[in-house]
Amino acid sequence: MKTYVLAIGGTGARVLRSLTMLMAAGAGVNKGGDEKDTINEIVPVIIDYDIENGDTRRTQDLLMNYKWIHDTAYGKKNSKEDIRNFFFGTKVDRIGNPDHSTKFEVFLDPVNANMTFAN
Repeated sequence: MKTYVLAIGGTGARVLRSLTMLMAAGAGVNKGGDEKDTINEIVPVIIDYDIENGDTRRTQDLLMNYKWIHDTAYGKKNSKEDIRNFFFGTKVDRIGNPDHSTKFEVFLDPVNANMTFAN
């Protein structure tokens, strides 16, 4: 099962970065508490008008590193294997095509560069 995590703006990126650090420490996201439950897959979606936002960039880099470590450590292990309590045990995937080279963001093309989310 996939869990989509929406991170809006710099604050959302900081919260997502904290979640990523918790997952790296072994805090998993699973469906229920039963050992037979499937492991959730996190799909972070970063929405930010400010392309140059440092918080967003740091979060994207952290997610890319997390994904690389998870994929290297666990490879193509079957999702039924219980890796949720291990370091980097929660799978992180990109939105849309997994082969696409996005860094977990959704591109928004604002009509007015000075527009805020409130507007």
